Amino acid sequence: YIQQEQDIVLTEINVNSLEEGSVALKLTKNGTPSDLTADEDYTTEKTGGNDQWSRYVYTVAKDLFAEDGRYSVSVYSLDDAGNVNENIDETKKAEISFGVDKTKPVIVPADLENGQQYAEQEKTASIEVKDNLVLETVSIELNGSPITTFAIPESNEKQNVKIVATDAAGNMEEILVEDFLVSSNPLVRWYNNTPLFIGTLVGVGVLIVAVILFIILGKKKKSKEEASNA
Repeated sequence: YIQQEQDIVLTEINVNSLEEGSVALKLTKNGTPSDLTADEDYTTEKTGGNDQWSRYVYTVAKDLFAEDGRYSVSVYSLDDAGNVNENIDETKKAEISFGVDKTKPVIVPADLENGQQYAEQEKTASIEVKDNLVLETVSIELNGSPITTFAIPESNEKQNVKIVATDAAGNMEEILVEDFLVSSNPLVRWYNNTPLFIGTLVGVGVLIVAVILFIILGKKKKSKEEASNA
């Protein structure tokens, strides 16, 4: 599996020369075969012959592999002795199959979000990870430490999860889910809910100030009444 397309170069060596016009190259993309055109889709360079082993170098243009997909290239030829040669013959061990993958894997946390609170003793989260060809590895870190199961224990502090996925071509995707809280303790959730916590403190502060003002004004009023009665 490769991230970038490249020319495919293969060499056929034969004790005889090949019959003129007998060479046929075929490209299969995602299971669909098509014939390649000489001097347009591929070039052929011949050396040898004249009582020497014949050598044919086929170069298939990389433009044919520009899109993501699974590819295979097969070569058929017939030599002057009437022998049929195919690189897909198992005895040749020359099959050419590969994948072009320029696309990163996709990671979707299904039930875990940034900054959310979960009133649970343990949060069993799930994620969807997929790739357009072959997914190679997926790793998950909780607060910087690797985990093998996506079960997040409760904590008095906010937590973070990092998910990294790599495909067979080496494309990597990474996402972070940050500042979420898993706790069954309502006081912990209240304390970690910044707007609510600050709002509560402000409300309590306003109430205290109001009580103090009420007491002070009450004392002043009482002092005036005592002065008037004196």
